[in-house]
Amino acid sequence: MRGSVPLVEEAQKAARLLREHAFVRILARSEDADAACAAALLAHAMRREGIDLHVTWALRLDAAAADLLAEEKNEALVLLGLGGDAVEREPMAGRKLVIDRDEDTLPGEAIVHDDAALSSLASMVAVALSPRNLDLAPLALAGVVASRRHILGWMGLDARILEEAASSGVVLHATALNLRGGTLLTALSALDAPCITGLTGRARSAKKLVTDMQLTGEAPPDSLNASDAERLGSHLTLRLLQQGAPDAALDALFRPKLAALKGPHTGYDASELALLAEAAAATGRSGLALAALWPDEAASGELSETANVVRDDLVATLLKAERELHHEGALAWADAPSALLCASLADRLALALVPEGKLVLARAPIDGGLVRVALRSFAPTRDVATLARDAARTCGGWATGTRREARATVPLAEEERFRKLLTEGYA
Repeated sequence: MRGSVPLVEEAQKAARLLREHAFVRILARSEDADAACAAALLAHAMRREGIDLHVTWALRLDAAAADLLAEEKNEALVLLGLGGDAVEREPMAGRKLVIDRDEDTLPGEAIVHDDAALSSLASMVAVALSPRNLDLAPLALAGVVASRRHILGWMGLDARILEEAASSGVVLHATALNLRGGTLLTALSALDAPCITGLTGRARSAKKLVTDMQLTGEAPPDSLNASDAERLGSHLTLRLLQQGAPDAALDALFRPKLAALKGPHTGYDASELALLAEAAAATGRSGLALAALWPDEAASGELSETANVVRDDLVATLLKAERELHHEGALAWADAPSALLCASLADRLALALVPEGKLVLARAPIDGGLVRVALRSFAPTRDVATLARDAARTCGGWATGTRREARATVPLAEEERFRKLLTEGYA
């Protein structure tokens, strides 16, 4: 697999570390769809090499998590996506492999770090273990899509993995309208990414559209012929342009279709696997995501049903946000139904309901007098993670993220100050 020379060298170093141990402990960030895809990918690759492993999850590498690791005295430890807001910089373990997209990585014997999806970085390590693990690329691509790194164009390592997976016949790359549901009518009325004002959440409007375009509302969305799909796609595009949606909305409307042709995920679409991972993250069920991404049919079926429930919650919240979205300078913010849904809501608001370049915030209070916050901008004017970290530290909280998104936890009493610092810093 191609990549920068330092990254390839670190991936090879990581592979050597893993081969030298019969058992490896993996600690991955919970409530993170990309981390779930990365953990599943590493689990596949390591089991193929006869390496036993155990995956557990932590929202943050805090003192409690570090103490647990110290008690276990693991000979080999993999830390997945836990660097940015870690309390402990030196968790106890014999040897550590750190895989992180956050610029503030933890120390380790091998550090696989880049501005890329965690699953893409995990794929580098897997292929360094064995070239045959290239067939695990659908999981890497699922992580990219789940974290929406593909929006406004595939870049860097993520793009290289897609190119190699397509050229080697591991996946078939196409595009399709982002419509999911048992019927076309259901798919249109529940279209949340991107949200289309006047259509999303409005069954009557969806039915009128289907009738006016002489389409079969009770047929599955995939049954649309090429001509009808093009007509419908053009109509939805026009509506997005009329509502002033950013360019990101069009990338979301025409989603990547990444059909796996080889390996354990043959017959699956990586974009559908991404939906399962996001549903698990949005309901705090990272362990179930690991099973569904193996793939296990029962777990996949359960998460598919969960994804529908999550979508219904998001659609209801988006309808409310159309009326009640708050604006403070370059910041737009809304209440999320729960802390777990903050990231998914922030993504959807930024995709279609907020002008390009603005910073979107979704928030929800949690126990302990705290508030959970997710931030997103697909075309940011400032580094979102850096801005969030600085503001959170000032307010007695913590944050992690990348250039286009971040997650933070701050005291509820400091929330207004936190937003003010974001607004001032992003201006």
